[in-house]
Amino acid sequence: MDRYKWRTLPDVFETVASLAPEAVAVEDMVHTPTAKMTYGELNRQIGALAAFFQHEGLKPGQCVSVFAENSHRWLIADQAILKAGACNAVRGVKAPVDELQYIYQNSESVASVVESVEQIEALMRTNGGLTGRYGPPRFILVLFPGERSGQEIRELANLPPPTQVLTFDEALSASLARPLTFRPVPKDVRSVATLVYTSGTTNKPKGVVLRHSNLLHQVNYNSFTDSPSKEPAYNPVLGDVLVSVLPCWHIFERTAEYWMFSKGIHVVYSNVKNFKADLAKHQPQFIVAVPRLLETIYRGVLQKFATEKGAKKKIIEFFTRVGSAWVKAWRVARGLVLRSRAPNPIERLLALVLALVLSPLAAVGDKLVWSKVRAGLGGRIKVLVAGGSSMPLVLEDFFELLRTPVIVGYGMTETSPVITNRVAEKNLAGSVGRTARDTEVKIVDPESGARLPEGQPGLVLMRGPQMMAGYKSNAEASKAVLDQEGFLDTGDLGRIHPLTKHLIITGRAKDTIVLSNGENVEPQPIEDVVCANSALVDQVMCVGQDEKVLGMLVVPNVRALARAGLVDRGLAERVAELLGGQVLTNGIAGSRAELEEVEASLREKKEVKKALLADIARAMGKSFRETERVGAVEVVLEPFNMANGFLTQTLKVKRNVVSGHYAQEIEQMYR
Repeated sequence: MDRYKWRTLPDVFETVASLAPEAVAVEDMVHTPTAKMTYGELNRQIGALAAFFQHEGLKPGQCVSVFAENSHRWLIADQAILKAGACNAVRGVKAPVDELQYIYQNSESVASVVESVEQIEALMRTNGGLTGRYGPPRFILVLFPGERSGQEIRELANLPPPTQVLTFDEALSASLARPLTFRPVPKDVRSVATLVYTSGTTNKPKGVVLRHSNLLHQVNYNSFTDSPSKEPAYNPVLGDVLVSVLPCWHIFERTAEYWMFSKGIHVVYSNVKNFKADLAKHQPQFIVAVPRLLETIYRGVLQKFATEKGAKKKIIEFFTRVGSAWVKAWRVARGLVLRSRAPNPIERLLALVLALVLSPLAAVGDKLVWSKVRAGLGGRIKVLVAGGSSMPLVLEDFFELLRTPVIVGYGMTETSPVITNRVAEKNLAGSVGRTARDTEVKIVDPESGARLPEGQPGLVLMRGPQMMAGYKSNAEASKAVLDQEGFLDTGDLGRIHPLTKHLIITGRAKDTIVLSNGENVEPQPIEDVVCANSALVDQVMCVGQDEKVLGMLVVPNVRALARAGLVDRGLAERVAELLGGQVLTNGIAGSRAELEEVEASLREKKEVKKALLADIARAMGKSFRETERVGAVEVVLEPFNMANGFLTQTLKVKRNVVSGHYAQEIEQMYR
């Protein structure tokens, strides 16, 4: 594949279709109708839909808003828009309606692609409908309309002329039946490909302008290995499988998919409900995940282990201890440690001896215990790709124990996203890897902007070909994130490992909590460790600005509290019923008033708070400073989720929103 001559992203699909037309490209059994499509058919449908868009008057340089979730039709619409020379502005369907309307307006869109009939109704009947600089949409394409026609949807939503509504099938059939001829457009690698809107932890999302060149940098140069001979072992090859569960409109998943499509991979679109079954059915070589998804896998394994009894439980505990010691010994033997001083030759030799002594036992443990856990992931994983937020060390240890490489990347929407990533040969746990090709990272003093020496923590700045063109219609914000040398302020705190040159992220500059004694506390590492290690909590958020001690809002695992004898089992089951099974995305299922009543009763139980504080202290271990210890907690039963606005669509906590909502509870915590 002559990848370095690609000028636009659709070139990638054309190339793979020409070389492997019969290879399976996408499989989507989640939606109705289902689909399984080769690269040849996928490229044909992209071209047909692009021709239809041209027929409807879409011109190069114009923008189409795409409000939909993972599906084969999302991918086809995405690439068809780009093939026609236009760009798209993307967002998921669970974003608030007013946010989607703002995106349509800010992006200066002329048309829209939406997921469903329900979505088009919500968009058109709220706040005056969908309109922008160029008036109402020229056309709206509905990806999954059910049994309705475009005309029926148009009448149902009471859409006036000139907006035309078409279903995906109607548009594709119209293009293929006539047939419409696609008119090639100039291919400019510097042209805008997409506007990706920031996750909305602030009031209004900013539209990140990404060019084809930004995204093709990631497609062309990404790799999980430094050795060409090891590429088949760690990188995707023709026929490998990715089970996709993250939002395809999010830049992390989207760029990962583009890169994997460039290698001829088979992508299976899944969802949270079907994820476990799809892993067993499709046995993927790759999973792209945020740490929270990996944490869910980890917690599921621990819960299963906790139900074992007798000899089987003792065997699991024994081989967990042996395997953990073996993993840590190998890290020291290879010099892959986070500390600034390298292990001396004697340390490395002793660690190597220990690793070799433990290897036979570790191999037995792998056969008896860990191979069965790997089988639950499909049994063929080459690499778990992790990004989107920090990766707790306990998860690193667990997946290394599984002998399943976790390649952690770091970046942001503004950088397409990868700034750094780890590789298999130097997979330093706790780091986010070394810089991508042609990319520079510098660490500066947050106050003065002066460059800091390696090993010293400060603000992370970057510069490279993957960096955005700016924020849409926001020159002031675009200028504010750049320094005089053109480096982008990531807003993250970190340091460069002086020996390995890996970047280590330590927190967010704006998330720092300053206690009344002047000590700075980075909340994210604490929250990650507690969530990964605690037996009693599901979610937490640190608080304590200007207070004497660090506090924490805790969403407890009420069933775990019941098992510990802290609450009645019947109460725990009732809370589970009130919350429902899809609380992260859909919100609570039962009575909010009843949930708040239970919440109030739990807050009165001193033994519950005492147990939570003790469990949090145990989970944190001895690796945190005294000022980072949690000294106060408050119980909240409603999980942070997208429905209540406490989580972004990439499952990051909106700290300002949560703090505002629970202001009274936070104040009460310190009385």
